[in-house]
Amino acid sequence: MLLAALAQAGRRMGFAPRVVLLAGLVLLTNWFFIARAHQPRMDLLFAAFILTAQTALFRATQAERLLPRPMAVAGLAMGMAALTKGPLGVALPLAGFALFLLRQRRGWLLVSCEAGLAVAVVLALAFGYLAGVVAVEGWGFVRSVAVDQIWVRVVRSVDLSEPVYAYVPMLAAALLPWSVVLAWLIWRGVSQLGWRGLFAPSRGQPLRCPICGPAFLAVWR
Repeated sequence: MLLAALAQAGRRMGFAPRVVLLAGLVLLTNWFFIARAHQPRMDLLFAAFILTAQTALFRATQAERLLPRPMAVAGLAMGMAALTKGPLGVALPLAGFALFLLRQRRGWLLVSCEAGLAVAVVLALAFGYLAGVVAVEGWGFVRSVAVDQIWVRVVRSVDLSEPVYAYVPMLAAALLPWSVVLAWLIWRGVSQLGWRGLFAPSRGQPLRCPICGPAFLAVWR
């Protein structure tokens, strides 16, 4: 499902088929993805819903006002992500969406009716799930999930056992073999364009995502 979401994202954002194919091959040859794909975990499904939401949010911005249908799809995907692994499934896509609109000086769209539609879809899914859980398991189960499974895990995850920089080599190892290519692309992009030029729009097109990373932009160029 994540691979399909990735292909859909590349196609909807207007990338050439060879770029979409390369992105899929990078994903399929990453050892962390391969390991997770063989485990009954929710992480890949969670990522697929988030990517689907981000793609729909991007599509919704391709007009003067937000397009209602993509916003509804984004709300559905964010709601499913939240049901899969908690509220980060809503927070992460909305953070990127807000940064994108603010960078384009279209922040007023964040309080538009179309944005409210996406929020309404998320809330409908959340309250529908909540009503079903309460009817079957009662409020005790809801408190257990909300406090023990979500709140406590969020609080504990903030209290990192190591300094932040200690996780950089861990992330690099998780992205092997492509972390080596990533480092080279960043170096190449900075040496040719500088940090400011690396994040600037190119070829007369707007920057598709303000948080997609310098390596992605270097490949795009």
